[in-house]
Amino acid sequence: MKVRYFYRILFFVVISGFELQYANAQDMNGWHGIGMQFFLSSDVLSEQKLIVVGDGGQIRLSSDFGNSWRSRNQNDSLNFKSVSFIDSLNGLISAYFGNILLTSDGGDTWIESRKKTTVPLFKIQMVTRDTVFGCGSHGSIIRSTNGGWNWETLQSGTMNELRNIYFINSQNGFAIGDSGTILRTVSGGNVWQPITLDSNIQVLGIDFLDSLHGIICGKGNIIFFTVDGGVSWKRSWIVSNTELLLSSIQYLSLSRITANGLSGIFETNNGGKDWASIHLPKEMSGISILLNSGFDKEKKRGVIVGYPSIILTSSNSGSSWDQSSSCPILNTFLTDIRFFDTLNGYAVGNTNVVMGTTNGGETWKSLVENLNSTQIWRIYAPSIDTAWTIGWYSWLVTTTNGWKTSQVVPPPTVNELNITNYRQPTDICMIDRNSGFIIGDSIFWKTTDGGKKWLPTIWHNNYLSLLERIVCPTQTTSFAYGYYNIPIPDTIPKGKDVGALLRTQNAGVSWELLDYGTTARIHGFFFWDDKTGIIICDSGVVIKTFDGGNSWIRMPNVPDVKKGTSLFTGMNFINRTVGYALVTGGKILLTTDAGNSWSVDLDLNITTAKDYAVLERIIFPDSNAVMICGYQGILKKKIDLKQLSVQTIESGPQNKYSWIALTQNPISSRLSGKLYWYSSSVNTLSLKIYDIMGRTVQDLTHELLSSAEGNVGNINADVSALPNGVYILLLNADGNVRTERFVISK
Repeated sequence: MKVRYFYRILFFVVISGFELQYANAQDMNGWHGIGMQFFLSSDVLSEQKLIVVGDGGQIRLSSDFGNSWRSRNQNDSLNFKSVSFIDSLNGLISAYFGNILLTSDGGDTWIESRKKTTVPLFKIQMVTRDTVFGCGSHGSIIRSTNGGWNWETLQSGTMNELRNIYFINSQNGFAIGDSGTILRTVSGGNVWQPITLDSNIQVLGIDFLDSLHGIICGKGNIIFFTVDGGVSWKRSWIVSNTELLLSSIQYLSLSRITANGLSGIFETNNGGKDWASIHLPKEMSGISILLNSGFDKEKKRGVIVGYPSIILTSSNSGSSWDQSSSCPILNTFLTDIRFFDTLNGYAVGNTNVVMGTTNGGETWKSLVENLNSTQIWRIYAPSIDTAWTIGWYSWLVTTTNGWKTSQVVPPPTVNELNITNYRQPTDICMIDRNSGFIIGDSIFWKTTDGGKKWLPTIWHNNYLSLLERIVCPTQTTSFAYGYYNIPIPDTIPKGKDVGALLRTQNAGVSWELLDYGTTARIHGFFFWDDKTGIIICDSGVVIKTFDGGNSWIRMPNVPDVKKGTSLFTGMNFINRTVGYALVTGGKILLTTDAGNSWSVDLDLNITTAKDYAVLERIIFPDSNAVMICGYQGILKKKIDLKQLSVQTIESGPQNKYSWIALTQNPISSRLSGKLYWYSSSVNTLSLKIYDIMGRTVQDLTHELLSSAEGNVGNINADVSALPNGVYILLLNADGNVRTERFVISK
């Protein structure tokens, strides 16, 4: 199965009635999405402790009522459907494929039950410390009498899907589900009696105030009440202009009830005669699915979870709800992400979104209501208090108190430079807290006083131009790239876009246009210092410089990139050798040899035009992780730099008296050359080809030995089976080695 449409399709979602069926991506190669997960169930453990669970083995715990969260995630193949705690320490989680996990320390550690059920589980409830019930697919009901360690299957008498189970006490309970199914037991689950319901709706939510008063909800606007302990049920309605789909319902008192689902949150203060919609936080204005709600025993504190990564909390019996530190990305295209230490960072998006994280990017919270911009492009954040954003219509917005308040900085005048078609800035690069640049169109703005004043400099050329990205490897040397349009008469369009690479070596006083060997547009670059850099152009063309841009060396093209259709959207390196690049269509490339060769690390295989430029920014929050933001969310992966680095190949000292002279043509299928090794008497001799990861890909020892005379040998080997890339030819004579790199570019 290939993954399409980025994060919201990382899990294939089908809403059939209200069953959410999803399948994990087949192979994410260690990457996981942040911001578009399902949180499927929640519970209130104590006055301050909350737990939420969801797909991908997610377990989130909070000890301050949702202000901050810590992860206790389990196997990412487990899709958790339900969580239930009997007190602040003891609880269980059920997974879709029948796994059941137990905890006795408030969720910090989990142990799997001794018996796994054979059917999908939708709901689990701890009635006492010992008595636990669960329900699921094909009318399945299970029971444990020892706290969830062992389970027995009960006879429900139905094959309908059972969506929820609720016990008033250890003997009296209900199971509800599809086609209006209501089952009642008064014998602790030994016998189940079907209850006739005046509707065949899918029943999802159930709650009881006491042993007599109960309520259920589901697909549609119908609410059912019971006043006789569930023997009979009376129909009622929530008046609405649209058909509702309610997944959870809660008694707060005999008169006050709340219900939530696909259509929001509703409340009644007169026992269900009249219902009103509750105003939700602004993050809920886009796509939202509210799945599960729960309150503490006093019915004061509550929590609701849903999709995408929604966690709402209430401390006033549901009268109002606040957004917790989840990840309210919704339909935002995230354009930039920056960390100022390993835990704290900011992300911005093109719908006035500014978000913050305090746990390394696992959860995020919106910080700014409105920045008066339609699109925010970049953010610079040296600390938790100080940050700047650039975007449309607001040019530059700054904060000095962590976005509690912000100030709009007006754009500096550029009239004296005869700019008539002024547009907004596109990138920002700060050398330190005081000095840096903002670029846009043909203009460089520079500050030396921390952004109080910005002095413009124009890049003079005779054509319409746009600067796109800038990097500042030293105080005096900076590089920027963009493009300009050369008019070509009688053509449609009337012009040709030509790539431009600029350099300053005097801290921005003047800029010069560099010749990088092609006119192809640049889509990503990186400079390790003022001498060494790499750029990627149209169609996967890779070019490097080792002298600060005075000369450029063409490297092998990025593999599997279609000419004229695949564009790069970003590139970044964590050290001298390991880096990532992004390709339209949702492809993430990895290099471990400073860009000499690239391999596909993840291919989301996005083909729709809507999501075409899907990945935007690569950052490294610490030395053990890489994060990528873009359309609809964030991707994150743990990395091991030691493992990614090229390993020592065949230990031994370099033999300075040996040499390897290759005459290989990079586009040829043959490798030829002459070799010399110095040794008085050679007992063992080998010649092998290694890839950049240190793996042997071809052994040429036989070809060498067959041509060796004394200490000289020739090779003429067929290497057509090797894919494009950089390789190492290693000669080993009695433990003394000699290496030579070569490139295959067919």
